[in-house]
Amino acid sequence: MEGLFSWAKDNGAKISEEIEVSNLPDFGDSIVAKAALKDQELINIPTKLIINHEKAVKEFGAASSTFSTVADKQSLTKYFFAVEKNKGSDSFFHPYISQLPKKVTTPLYFTPEQQESLVGTNLEFYKNDKTELWEKEFKKLQQFVKTSVTLEDYLYASTIFTSRSFPERLMDPKNEDLSMLIPVLDLINHKPLTAVEWNVTGDAFAFKACSDVVKGSQVFNNYGSKGNEELLGAYGFALKDNEFDTMPLKAVIKGETIFDRIGYKLGLPEKLLTALDKVIFSSPIAKKSTLGRERLLYLLYSTLSDKLARLMGDEDEEEGDEDEEPPAPETSPENFIHYYKQGQIRILTETLITIQEEIQGLEPKILEMPSINHQDVLESGNEKLTDTFADVFAEGIDIEELFIFTIAWMLQYPEVKWNEKLTKLQIYIKEKALPFLIEAEKNGEDKYSEDFVGFYDEIIVQNNLKFDKQNILRAGVIFEEIYSQDSLRLLN
Repeated sequence: MEGLFSWAKDNGAKISEEIEVSNLPDFGDSIVAKAALKDQELINIPTKLIINHEKAVKEFGAASSTFSTVADKQSLTKYFFAVEKNKGSDSFFHPYISQLPKKVTTPLYFTPEQQESLVGTNLEFYKNDKTELWEKEFKKLQQFVKTSVTLEDYLYASTIFTSRSFPERLMDPKNEDLSMLIPVLDLINHKPLTAVEWNVTGDAFAFKACSDVVKGSQVFNNYGSKGNEELLGAYGFALKDNEFDTMPLKAVIKGETIFDRIGYKLGLPEKLLTALDKVIFSSPIAKKSTLGRERLLYLLYSTLSDKLARLMGDEDEEEGDEDEEPPAPETSPENFIHYYKQGQIRILTETLITIQEEIQGLEPKILEMPSINHQDVLESGNEKLTDTFADVFAEGIDIEELFIFTIAWMLQYPEVKWNEKLTKLQIYIKEKALPFLIEAEKNGEDKYSEDFVGFYDEIIVQNNLKFDKQNILRAGVIFEEIYSQDSLRLLN
């Protein structure tokens, strides 16, 4: 590290004499205080030493004009780093590049056993996804910039940037989403909530430690409020009991992907619930129906329960008590994976409890629904209904069609008598669902799903059945409302 410091100082860097590099057992090469520190600038690195997009443009000249998007510009910067690395001692940046770790313990370099332990997490496919993405970037670069850089070189460069870079916007607001490498400064390890300042002073980037640092202890940087998923995926480490842990979730609506996060301090993600609302409700009327909020919560609960079960797997058998310390060494990938998974399990467990509590709060406002299944319908005693089923659905009827058809029958023939179980459904339709739908239609909210229109056109019209179209559309909405209740209670 002496060579790195000497090179940096010879080229205008200012490094406090009160810090040094020390190889710490749990952290590797780290910045340590040689004396007590308090609220002072420790490192000042001139732009000459910073690897950024501007240097890549100068290196590749006219070819760089091909790379105009943010992603393209970032790929060109990473490619520039790979070129400099391959120059060896001929590179101006050699004293910096030569001391970088030969391998960063991100999922990209996990062993098959370590990769297997990520099953059930959001990082399960990180290696494949990143490799595919970076390979596409590399192939495009190879079309316009001819060098000896290999795909392996480029993957390494990409990992160095995910694990050690700083946002370029700190020095140039125009480069909002680009990142840069800052020698020496990237030796400082992360500790949440550490008071630090990053300052641009003239043509240099400065680091200031704002909190007291005891002599002989490590100087920490603060990467921000990052959860273990981001830390492990991008940086190659995770923190035990990370208070900033979150779990990203996504919903896809007509090609648009909406992300939101759940975490210790965030509670239920309303943005995600709004997105799910758009996914599962096919009409405005269904969206506003009695069980709308409950339906969303049950869907989220079911989704997260499945995720938790998959994530845990045999965790209890393999790990024992949740609070039991994982095996040494402290900074092994296995430990980082353990910290990450335990955090995700805690998030899911606490969120499921929160959902249960909200559902319980809604229950007094919700009419108890009858628990019936398709066999109850077929054995309802209404021979005219079952004969119609037999004629219309000669090749078989799926459960959804059966229930929509039954509800439509109840709407079409409101005076028909049913057995005890179906009478409960009939009462619900008469007293709760139908008045709501009629009121919604009066308010101009009768935009029914194409699925229900299709059911009417393909089943009712083609079979010349005497059903009012509005009853079919209403039946579809009522079915939607009941369908999702209590783990599909109606379809048990």
